[in-house]
Amino acid sequence: MKVIKATIDHADIIGYVHSESWKQAYEDIFPLEYIKQNSTEKRKQEFLSTYENSNVQYFLLYQGENAIGVVKTVHSNKMCEISCIYLLKQYWHSGFGSKAINYIKERYNQEDIILWTLEENIQARCFYEKNGFYMTGEKREINRGKNFIQTKYQYNKECINNLEYKDLLADIPESNDWIGIKKIDKGWSADIKYQIQTRDGEKRLLRVADASLFEKKKKEYEIIQKYATLGLEMSYPKGFGVCNKGKNVYMILSWVEGEDLVTALPKLSEEEQYQLGRSAGEILRKIHSIPVEKEDVPKQTKKEKKLTQLNGYENSSLRIKNDEIAVSYVRDNIDKIWCVPPVYQHGDFHPGNLIYTPEQSVGVIDFNRWEVGDPYEEFVRLESFGIEISVPYCIGQIDAYFNDNVPKDFWTALAVYVAHTSLHSIKWAEKFGQEEIDEMVKRCEEASKHYDGFRNIIPSWYKLDRRQKENYED
Repeated sequence: MKVIKATIDHADIIGYVHSESWKQAYEDIFPLEYIKQNSTEKRKQEFLSTYENSNVQYFLLYQGENAIGVVKTVHSNKMCEISCIYLLKQYWHSGFGSKAINYIKERYNQEDIILWTLEENIQARCFYEKNGFYMTGEKREINRGKNFIQTKYQYNKECINNLEYKDLLADIPESNDWIGIKKIDKGWSADIKYQIQTRDGEKRLLRVADASLFEKKKKEYEIIQKYATLGLEMSYPKGFGVCNKGKNVYMILSWVEGEDLVTALPKLSEEEQYQLGRSAGEILRKIHSIPVEKEDVPKQTKKEKKLTQLNGYENSSLRIKNDEIAVSYVRDNIDKIWCVPPVYQHGDFHPGNLIYTPEQSVGVIDFNRWEVGDPYEEFVRLESFGIEISVPYCIGQIDAYFNDNVPKDFWTALAVYVAHTSLHSIKWAEKFGQEEIDEMVKRCEEASKHYDGFRNIIPSWYKLDRRQKENYED
């Protein structure tokens, strides 16, 4: 089969092929009276009326010397709409339709390719889905002698049929309902992540890890199942198992639509930022409310680990000036951490792992760093990351978590965590090079300013109300 771009000399052929193939496609769908209104002359004139329009293109499909089908595309703003693609009936189910689709994909590979098809035309929908198109969820009503519903499809350039993914997906039962896959490069997780498009237009998150991590990933999935009982806006568990001929373990989660708070917060007013922080604080309190199973409670606290890390910093060549007070604060107050019952932690709770949804609520993603530990440790990322994005958000998270009555022991413990993390991060950054070390030094110096060299337990960016000040008076 070959495809040629139609010229003015093809007007009669276009008229005949378009008219006949259209009738055959819809003779059992559209009312007979409407079908009769179609004619070779009508389709010929339709072609001629758009011939000078560079945004409208017609193509003829040939098998040998015979014209067997027609394709029409309409273009605007880097969008290619396949307005029609019809084959004469005797050439159906012969692979010519897929060849025509592939021709359009290759010719217009710099454009987004879309099309509309009748919702009730199951045969056409299956054909498009097989060829890498997915439903966008958009629908419209048209009249063809009576009203019909059309559904919109878009071509996914990361098609699920790509041979690159064949072995990976072969052992995942749910993949039979997938039509699109796109690798996600964002994030620090060791997991390989993909965005999945399902046949019914929904999205999923696929996380893949080495099979040697099966038990660890199984436990992670079970913890996510616990979080799912809270009714939060979050990545819900949808499937777990082994794939890629036993080489990998996979986890399927629901997709949380929206943008992360890192990009969303700066666009909002300070009051809106604060309210989103409150939402995040309420979510974190719910996560911490799950009863911890006895076998999940660690036998030791993190106190010794943090002192060992502090020793590593002290014995390194990376020490910064005037760090003595911060070092002493950690050593003198290490017993102020792990003084409240341990909880199931999210493990990486910060704006980068929180989603601002289209409904203007907060969704939670990325639970792969979960652990059981001190609930107060979850807040250390406000100092190391959150305040760079939004101070009002950080204040809101703390206020809501404690129902607007923040206890003094929280501030004491948090200051220990901040001092330790600020110093240890400098040593941790050593393996990434001088640029990363300089960044950690800068953050450490900023934290020291906020805590007045760790002479204060409450950071300067947090505003105390009068009631809190009274509570903290000795």
